Amino acid sequence: MRALVTGASGFLGQVIAKKLLPRGDEVHSIARSQYPMFEAMGVTMLKGDIGDLDTVIRSMEGCDIVFHVASKAGGWGSYHEYHHCNVYWVTKTSCAPASN
Repeated sequence: MRALVTGASGFLGQVIAKKLLPRGDEVHSIARSQYPMFEAMGVTMLKGDIGDLDTVIRSMEGCDIVFHVASKAGGWGSYHEYHHCNVYWVTKTSCAPASN
């Protein structure tokens, strides 16, 4: 199975990736920065931002499943910032056309 795990650098995303890889699943993730630790584990890191819908759609190509566990967390930032990442992104990608 080919899986996209958003937020793989976070606590929950790491756990998901670590559970999928030993099963032989192909794991991909989107990140704005380099994460050599994940590449060493076998995760294919795609450079990009989950706030960019085109990047997200491209990263979903060929995936059988998406684990969206990335979010804006913490107690700082505007309502708009939280809403865009935690609500808007989910709505837009859920309605994106399947490429498989």
